[in-house]
Amino acid sequence: MKHLLLFLLLILPCYAFAQDELTEAARTATRLYETRQYDSAIVLSRRVLRELPEHPAGNPDTLKEAVSNLCLALLRSGNDSRRPETLTAFFDSLRTSDHPFLARYMHPLLPAVSALNHSTANDGEEALRLADAFAGTPPAADLAQELFAADAMARVYNYWSRTPQAAIAMQERAVEALRRGGRTKDAPYVLSFLGYYYRRNGEYEKAAQLFIEAIERGRWTSGKAGHHEPAARPTQGTVYAYANLAALYSSFSLNDKALETTADALECSLAADSFLLSDLCRFRSLAFSELHRWDSAFFYNSKAEEVARRTGDRTRVYICRRTAIELQLSAAGEADGGPYTGLAPELLREAAALYADSTAARLVDKVPARFLYGQVLAASGSTGEGIRLMEQAVGELAQMDWQEQYAASSHVLLDWYVREGRLREMAALYPAAMAAADSLNREEKLNAAIGANVRYETGRKEQENRALTAEVALKGRTLTLAWVSTGALAFLLLAGGLYFRQRQRLLRRVSEARLAQITSLLDGVHTRDEQYAKLSQVLGEREQELKEASRRRDISELHAKLSKPLSGPSEVANFRQSFQSVCPDYLPALHSRCADLTRMDELIAMLLFLKLNNDEIALTLGISRSGVNKARSRMRKRLGLVETGVVLEEFLQGLV
Repeated sequence: MKHLLLFLLLILPCYAFAQDELTEAARTATRLYETRQYDSAIVLSRRVLRELPEHPAGNPDTLKEAVSNLCLALLRSGNDSRRPETLTAFFDSLRTSDHPFLARYMHPLLPAVSALNHSTANDGEEALRLADAFAGTPPAADLAQELFAADAMARVYNYWSRTPQAAIAMQERAVEALRRGGRTKDAPYVLSFLGYYYRRNGEYEKAAQLFIEAIERGRWTSGKAGHHEPAARPTQGTVYAYANLAALYSSFSLNDKALETTADALECSLAADSFLLSDLCRFRSLAFSELHRWDSAFFYNSKAEEVARRTGDRTRVYICRRTAIELQLSAAGEADGGPYTGLAPELLREAAALYADSTAARLVDKVPARFLYGQVLAASGSTGEGIRLMEQAVGELAQMDWQEQYAASSHVLLDWYVREGRLREMAALYPAAMAAADSLNREEKLNAAIGANVRYETGRKEQENRALTAEVALKGRTLTLAWVSTGALAFLLLAGGLYFRQRQRLLRRVSEARLAQITSLLDGVHTRDEQYAKLSQVLGEREQELKEASRRRDISELHAKLSKPLSGPSEVANFRQSFQSVCPDYLPALHSRCADLTRMDELIAMLLFLKLNNDEIALTLGISRSGVNKARSRMRKRLGLVETGVVLEEFLQGLV
């Protein structure tokens, strides 16, 4: 055997050996990481990447995949061994290297890996700089690298940016690469993260649709003849999609659906050996807390912390500790008939320890910890210091544009202002808090979630129908085989005599009866298919009609509000808020064409969109007609319409 291997190495071209050696090194590094031999994985990956030839011979795609796997094994080993800062300089050297192969084939993967490493090493400034640089580049031709890089940069934005819009835009770029054919081992994970960003930003219907799409991708695979078959094993992304869908249900107080979905998620998590088991237990704890079943809530949160400690996941241990304090606050308020009375001293110590640990945490974890510590301090008697911390956290949430968390935290802070008689502070915070609460529009979000759930149930029925069709097809093949067997048996029976001939006729009649039954089943299935198709078409038409009617009604209400001039800041603010609730994409689309428009330009653009003429605009805004004309001319120049000759009204109407 040894002589045979030596002979093969001698006769194979050198490029095959170089390519295979690199591929085997990548497999070994990945295996070392998976078995938690992090130091060995780091040493091997660094050595191979450092000694990579400038022009390695072999298939470029195979070589790119091997180098990518080496980089990922190195990155993950550094992260899981809690020493990412030791690899920062090495990843930066790869990213900025003039190595011919790396410079030609490994962008944008190397900047993405470097950004992730900086992020894990708590160097958010450099991670954001790399993410911003990537955001300014066109999509890469290599869809797999484009997908990975966009997904990685979205996580950097999620950890360090103060606005969710950057993470959303970057994850949308990743999903676009996925839909164009980008390869990844876990497509549901990419979809689920975009859904999570949408959920965090209050775009619940989009989030629900993505979670359902991720679940469908993870639980079903394409079989022969277009049939869908159950996946052999759920992916981590499928578990994450179930968990986020459960959290979405819980946020709308659909606690029965949340518990049902977390049960499905736990089943998938166990089947996939998922690291998300801790999150699922915590989500189930939160669902029980909404039902005021505190024993179950405490039990599942303790299970979540136990799983996180067993796997060495410090981030999830931190989140479970914070959830435990929140549960104790809620339970104490309900048990004692008043908010936060009778708190144990241990709760204050635990909250102080959690706040101290948050100094090295990500921004999305640090701010809630500060607010929670302020709550506990205020409830324990240190009201002034507690309210100061809560005010600081609410201010940071406003800057982060985290609407749902901001609305909930503002409500708690307002309660404390009322209790302490701080009427001036309450008056200052109240308008912004109410605006945030109104913007969430909880009832519409609930309807969107219910509609998404209906679509999910309809999709599940369609899956069942496809499964039934596959079963009927299988029975048809079985029947064909039965006919062949019957023919062979008939030949033997003819040679045996009249008895066997009679027996054969009896079998034929039975088979014909079964065939008639199966044919009838097929007709029924086709009929149900047609009924489902018609029903789906009617539902789609009704949904479109409802949307159009709602839009016309909202625009009519806006016209009604314009019956009086916008004479003061409050009237202008109310009009802006009403307009943005009807056309939320209008102003962002306008600013994407021209970022330096003034607020007066925005008002005139909104009134033109509502088809008001110059005289009506002048009357509404309390300015002269010549002022309106000047503003129109200024907008045409800023939007670049003077050279093109496009009419301003037509341009503005076409933005959305």
